[in-house]
Amino acid sequence: MKRNTQIEHQVDEALNSAKRIQEVEAPAFFTDRTMNRIKSMHSGNHSFSSLAWLKIAAIIVLAVVNLYTIAHIFGGVGQEINPPGQATIKDLVNEYQPSDSTEVTIENKIKYD
Repeated sequence: MKRNTQIEHQVDEALNSAKRIQEVEAPAFFTDRTMNRIKSMHSGNHSFSSLAWLKIAAIIVLAVVNLYTIAHIFGGVGQEINPPGQATIKDLVNEYQPSDSTEVTIENKIKYD
């Protein structure tokens, strides 16, 4: 197969040109100004982003849930479990005091003997 020396020379010249590239310094605050321009072009089209709408919807949902909970607590919704006036202090003490029926102490033995 015949080699084309001119193509090889052009390929070598292209590869060697990459070695001659030098670093270029950008002006001060170039990237900041460029990013500000891009953001200003983008923000001009829409007044609210989709994230802002999502935040507003979350606040509304939380407010509705809180109002429902407050209404439920004050008796506006549902039935009460225990009607007021039927529970006594004895019931309260029996419910929140640990059971002593399984404990055997010296005092209990003396009383029963």
